[in-house]
Amino acid sequence: RLPPDEVKRRLFHGLREGKKHQEDKLFVANILSSNQLVSNLLIETILKSDQSTWRKPDLSFTYKDSINIAMEFQYSTIFLTEIIGRHNFYANQNRFMLWIFDDFSEDDFQNSFFQHDIINQNKLNAFVLDELARHVTAETGTLHLTCYYRKYSVDTFTGAVDSVILTQVLTLDELKFNRNDYSVYFYDSWNDYEG
Repeated sequence: RLPPDEVKRRLFHGLREGKKHQEDKLFVANILSSNQLVSNLLIETILKSDQSTWRKPDLSFTYKDSINIAMEFQYSTIFLTEIIGRHNFYANQNRFMLWIFDDFSEDDFQNSFFQHDIINQNKLNAFVLDELARHVTAETGTLHLTCYYRKYSVDTFTGAVDSVILTQVLTLDELKFNRNDYSVYFYDSWNDYEG
């Protein structure tokens, strides 16, 4: 039996970002570079916390002079330990982790484990650079993402909890950045569920 680090190394050895990943990263970087609220935009720059711990986000930047963001385009499977490791690394640097998917559906709330693990950290919000978001971004010159989120309700007669999945195309301005847990979200589905 191989240790987990060796399994991860073998699984991802030689794995390169796909063409769509590269194109989307450069598309978003180009859009962000023209946004006057964005500064310190870096593409694939190594960020270090100490000599042995580092990360290389697809994009990193500062938004509105005080919100530091690391953006990852996650188009392939990733381990939960890596998701948590990245989140904790960036949170320790006072940096928010904004995960971007290229595709998402209502079924992914249940079926895609790695996407589910990521959206759990962001109050059940998934951010997607799909065709609609890409089109609106190109038309306006401002980054737009499609946000999938869950809205809960309680049947007053039976007390049963039900939910629907909603979507909205939105900008960075519409996102909330919670410094308590370094979550990024549009709608706080967990609060909705617990309420």
